[in-house]
Amino acid sequence: MAITLTILILYVIVMLIVTSYAQKKTAKGNSNSFLFATDSVPWLMVGTMILCTNVGSGTTVGIAENSYGHGISSAWYAVALAVQVIFFGIVMSRMTKRYNVPTASGMIVQLFSKFDGIVCGIALIILQVGILCLQILAAGSVLASILPFGNAWCMVISAAVFFIIVMIGGYMGATLTNVINAFVIYIGLIIGLFVALFVHSNGSFAELFSSLESTAPEVAWTDPVMGMGVSTVVSWVLVQLFCAPSVQSLFSTTSSAKDTKAATKGFIFGGIFTIPIGIICALIGMIGAKAFPGLETSAMALPMVIASLPPVISGIILAGLWAAIVSTATGVIMGMSGTVTRDLYVKYMRPKASETDKIRLGRVILVLDIVIATLIALRASGIVSIFMLINLLIVPYGILLVFIFYAPKFLRRSSCTFTMAGGVIGLILWYCVPAIQPVFLNQNAYLAIPLALIAIVISHFVDKRPLDVSSMKAMERPKNN
Repeated sequence: MAITLTILILYVIVMLIVTSYAQKKTAKGNSNSFLFATDSVPWLMVGTMILCTNVGSGTTVGIAENSYGHGISSAWYAVALAVQVIFFGIVMSRMTKRYNVPTASGMIVQLFSKFDGIVCGIALIILQVGILCLQILAAGSVLASILPFGNAWCMVISAAVFFIIVMIGGYMGATLTNVINAFVIYIGLIIGLFVALFVHSNGSFAELFSSLESTAPEVAWTDPVMGMGVSTVVSWVLVQLFCAPSVQSLFSTTSSAKDTKAATKGFIFGGIFTIPIGIICALIGMIGAKAFPGLETSAMALPMVIASLPPVISGIILAGLWAAIVSTATGVIMGMSGTVTRDLYVKYMRPKASETDKIRLGRVILVLDIVIATLIALRASGIVSIFMLINLLIVPYGILLVFIFYAPKFLRRSSCTFTMAGGVIGLILWYCVPAIQPVFLNQNAYLAIPLALIAIVISHFVDKRPLDVSSMKAMERPKNN
């Protein structure tokens, strides 16, 4: 345990050194440099940022949590994330660069009413707080497997590290640390899988599967879909696909890329290399089901398996896993700070704010984001499920942004209001009339998607005022970027 903890501490020190280096690189920059690292990141670093954003709580601890009781099909969550980022890289990053939109709410703020812009900003902030809660929960689970402080204190420690990294290095700090994290977590998990298989199942997948099937034959451990169920798998893919256009971290990463080609290439790279991580974590979760049945919380499956390995190997893997979660969190935090600073504060309250004021406010938002998310995480349970609760508010904006970029003439001035109203109605129906949930296979994405499309169609026919897209042309960059 001492060796594992020492490796983790050394890893944190390395991250802080890299973050300090990032702070020196951006010290003389403006608020865009601090919040977005605008136009400065090559494609490989874009790819590692995307990979480490995906290799956070959902794709590691969350997948292992699900595979602990449902088998290999939980890896589909990683496939869903890969679909999301590849779709964004091919379809959305070009338009994001073209119109210089570093925040998901930026285009809505530009085209629709003040009310729509504020509501959109608030909805996206809720999403980012929810995602940050997932990272705090996962990071706490990892630390709790090697520290004697309990889950709550481990979550607080993790949140403190989030705070230090973003306050010192900004978005560039998160990006540079991810280069290290991507390498360590990938190599570490591969080594960890085979060492865990050797330690707990005599190096045999056949023995692992046979043991699980004999102790819990009702679970489709090795079926590629049926363990989680077709409706859940399809829902994951649809949710990630339709949420893609509204995920702030993807906008931030695109903004940081040197150019459109670097963004697209990096997104595809990050998406493809996310999938093997999901499969590995699912297998480790299944090893956990065999080696540690009856855990108090299944979110401990991955950390417990890794902690049971030889100290040096477990130390490297846990440090990399925890650091990757930290990096995911820092990207989310920077995205939220950018949304509040650029799309709410500057747009509606202080249009002539100085760069110093923007950075100062950005740092205040960072602190508030971390504190609020930590307080929520201390009362939350389950990892993947938390994100799924807010789909009904976020999916509509994703669909609306696709229409803005590719079919703006179909939209009306009230389209944003109608779309968000559809999301709110869906949210109320889902939780106040639970009898409708089986109709939609207990997956709220199946309600959110049609409601958003219906709302846009209704606004098209009810409102005769066309959307004024002239401001979009003023936002366009030169053709070579």
